[in-house]
Amino acid sequence: VCGLKVYKCTTDSSLSIQKEQTSGLKKDEMQDVLQNFFDNGQGLRCDVLETILVRLRGLLNALQTQRDWHFITSSLLLVYDGNTRQRGIADICMIDFAHTEPVIDSVDVEYLYGLSNLIELLTCILEKTQYEPPMTPTKHDSLPCITAAALERVFGHPCMATSPRVLSLMSQPKGALGQYTGVCGESNSGINP
Repeated sequence: VCGLKVYKCTTDSSLSIQKEQTSGLKKDEMQDVLQNFFDNGQGLRCDVLETILVRLRGLLNALQTQRDWHFITSSLLLVYDGNTRQRGIADICMIDFAHTEPVIDSVDVEYLYGLSNLIELLTCILEKTQYEPPMTPTKHDSLPCITAAALERVFGHPCMATSPRVLSLMSQPKGALGQYTGVCGESNSGINP
C-alpha cells in the first residue's frame, strides 16, 4: 500500500496513512488497512466491496489469457462514491505504465499473484463482515465477472486494467459522483488528495 486517505463522513474528516507507514505489513495488517479504506465511518461499504470484487475478478480472468504485456510497477486504482444513497458505485483502473514491457507469449505471473492476493484479502473482509454468522441458511450466488471485451471498452485496450503489486489509497470528501471515498494507485496517480 503506497498510502491511504479516506473520508469519514461521521466526523467530516479524512484519515491519512503514508507509504512509509504501510511498508512491511503482514497479511492481517494489510487486511485491516484495506478494511479501513472501505469503512466510511458509519460502517463497511459492502456494496462497494462487492462491486470492486466483480471488477477485480473480471480483470483477473482477462489477464490470465493476456500474453502480450508484463505490467512492471504499474498500479491499481480503486475508486468508489462515498454517497451511501448511491449503492455500489465503484470502479478499478490500471495506471502508471512507464515500465510496462511487451513480451512474446508470456503470462505476467507476478501481476496475477498480486491481483489474486488482493481478491483474497477483500473477499475475506466481505465474508467476515457481511456474512458472519448467518442466522438462517442463505444462498450466496457467485459474483459475475466482466469480460475482456468489457475491459477494452472501459480502458481502451484489452490489456489495460489494474495492478495490485503497488497499492495506494486516497479519497476526497466531494467529487464528481458525490463523495469519493476511495482510490488505489501508485504515487504518481494524477489524483490530488
